[in-house]
Amino acid sequence: NIIFAVCKGFGISKDRVELCLDYEQAQKYNFRKMQYNPAYSAILFGPVPHSGAAKGFAGSIIAGVERGGGYPPVVRLSTGTELKITKATLKTALQDMLDKDIIRAA
Repeated sequence: NIIFAVCKGFGISKDRVELCLDYEQAQKYNFRKMQYNPAYSAILFGPVPHSGAAKGFAGSIIAGVERGGGYPPVVRLSTGTELKITKATLKTALQDMLDKDIIRAA
């Protein structure tokens, strides 16, 4: 609910947000559904396992998505060197994506 509230504060409806917050589910999450799919504007990553379905030959799931062609921009939510989803990291990422016209409020 906190993530949806932060998004709402930026004018982004919760209908436009898809969450996968379970660490173990992220290993099996089908990131490939986002590949070449205009319905997705960005992928925001917090802590995720290194190994998973989207890893391919890359060193981690995130690197696999970043290196794979056709994916929307990848944003790492981090506090310095640690991947972490907080209100602050989410707000910073959303503002940056709005400023760069990667996403739009509505």
